[in-house]
Amino acid sequence: MTAARDLALTGAQEGIWFAHHLDPIHTTGERIDITGPLAGDVLATAIHDAVEETEALHVRFVVRDGAPRQVPLPPAERPAWTVARVDLRDEADPEAAAVAWMDRALAEPADLDGGPLFAQAVLRLDEAHHVWFHRYHQVVMDAYGFSLIARRVATLYTARLAADAAPPSRAGTLAELVAADAEARRSTADEDRAFWAERFPRAPATATLAGRTRRVSGTFLRRSSTLPAGVVADMEIAARARSGHWPELVLAAVALYLYRRSDAPDIVLGVPMMGRLGRTGQPAARTPGMLVNIVPLRLHPGPATTVGELLADVVTELAAVRAHQHHRFEDLRRDLRLDAPQGSGGAGPDGAGPRGEAALVGPWVDVLPTESLRFGARTTGTGRPVSGGPVHDLAVHVQRRPDGSLSLDVDANPATYAAAAVEAHRDGLDALLRTLVETPADRLLADVPLLDGPVEIDDGTGLPAAPPVRTPARRGADPAVQEALGAIVAEVLGLDAVGPDDDFFALGGQSLLALSLLARVSEELGVTLTVRDVFEAPTVAALAARLPAAVPTP
Repeated sequence: MTAARDLALTGAQEGIWFAHHLDPIHTTGERIDITGPLAGDVLATAIHDAVEETEALHVRFVVRDGAPRQVPLPPAERPAWTVARVDLRDEADPEAAAVAWMDRALAEPADLDGGPLFAQAVLRLDEAHHVWFHRYHQVVMDAYGFSLIARRVATLYTARLAADAAPPSRAGTLAELVAADAEARRSTADEDRAFWAERFPRAPATATLAGRTRRVSGTFLRRSSTLPAGVVADMEIAARARSGHWPELVLAAVALYLYRRSDAPDIVLGVPMMGRLGRTGQPAARTPGMLVNIVPLRLHPGPATTVGELLADVVTELAAVRAHQHHRFEDLRRDLRLDAPQGSGGAGPDGAGPRGEAALVGPWVDVLPTESLRFGARTTGTGRPVSGGPVHDLAVHVQRRPDGSLSLDVDANPATYAAAAVEAHRDGLDALLRTLVETPADRLLADVPLLDGPVEIDDGTGLPAAPPVRTPARRGADPAVQEALGAIVAEVLGLDAVGPDDDFFALGGQSLLALSLLARVSEELGVTLTVRDVFEAPTVAALAARLPAAVPTP
């Protein structure tokens, strides 16, 4: 049988593929609450058919010539899967049981080698309330893709319920999506790099509400609230006064809150952008997959900054960075040497933590579209995310509900924040958003009232110690093995020689070169190492100590 043609990864997929090999919990999930009469068998079939026609979900990841690739799988070669049907009507609290069920499903690591990279379930809470839960590994699906799949399922369900022929899918192929992403990045690469080099001539001293950074956790703490429709309408009116809309007011509120709580003049928020800019009708706009990028939004509030000026700055800067969103977050980190170890000039002006923890952005702020669906004439569906994936520091998610209200979810890294701190920050942001709609534009940021009982910057007391990034060498390496490994490292990096204590990343190594290094070690020394090994033991001596005792040397 002829092997399927393999494809490159999108820029977003590359970053997540590497992150998965350091922490395998990279799943995201959404619940669609379906209210009204429902034909469960018809829905399960619609879900099955929509997932089967989504090519991005059915791939196998391989490494070829030192780079990760994805191989689309034809239907006959895909792992078996079903839509789970779970009846919770007899539970004492069906909603709590549904949440617990989804939490367990989200905690299951996905197998990038064997798949499947998704899970689908229909949970029945009562006669007129079902929850369709869909979960995907981030390497294959972003939030925009969630929405495309949800709309396709609703379309298929409605057509089959009426005994009509299902309309053909408008989605492009995975190859078209990958090609569109590559072209978007290539066509503006020089302009984008110059733009970001001007915005970030050096690594920022990034402010966070915790005062420090720690490694991403596989779990997160979430605290939520809801702002009523009247408040959201007032937010829109206030934002329009500065040529913006309510999402810009949310960003300004988070920036103001961070500025006041941290007293930092350099605020950098992470803003997810879908990577489908200006491509309506093109494959990127109609094909589910992973393209999202985290775009830094840098603001400089000061003692003389007013509320109106901060909001205007958000509107202006957001428009500027949106035009350059195809320069990958991971590439900007490498440009600023934020993956280099302490003391190598890459940890930022504040000497932030070890490799992989030096922060480029503080809190993420994710504005999600309203997800309102029709399943036939009498049944409606409303989507809400239950997990956005791992959280490095703090993530603020907001979503307009069909009734005009706004859901506010604050997710936090439990290695960094205690539950009480997350609740306090949720309450503080909720109160600030309500306050800003009544605050004059000329009021100084320092004069905006915050919720009583200021939140102290958490110094980590009472939290578990963060896991170390580096693992000590298990034993001394054989000198011949160390010499052979050093020669391989030097060749991969294009250097004449490297010393036993030279750091792979400090010498210019990055994720793709790490893959080349692993391939060369396997080929020349007959030993299999992992990406995690290189990140945790980046010097020649430390990496050599991880090799087996008996290694054939050239």
